[in-house]
Amino acid sequence: MVWRRIQVPADFAIARLHRVIQAIMDWQDCHLHEFSVADRTYGAPDSEEEREVLDERGVRLQDIGLSIGDRVA
Repeated sequence: MVWRRIQVPADFAIARLHRVIQAIMDWQDCHLHEFSVADRTYGAPDSEEEREVLDERGVRLQDIGLSIGDRVA
């Protein structure tokens, strides 16, 4: 298993967190992604998506109720 622990400001948008993850893992952003927190899913807007995926660009980490040590899948 590969994991990284990073620390980012609470006012980061989820989309910005995605860009940070891409950079620290040296990934090329060539796959779809989403973040699951509690019962909500955040990701890039997609008009063809059948499930409800909230737009990651307008949601800051502090707005989703994360605390220090919480995990985001």
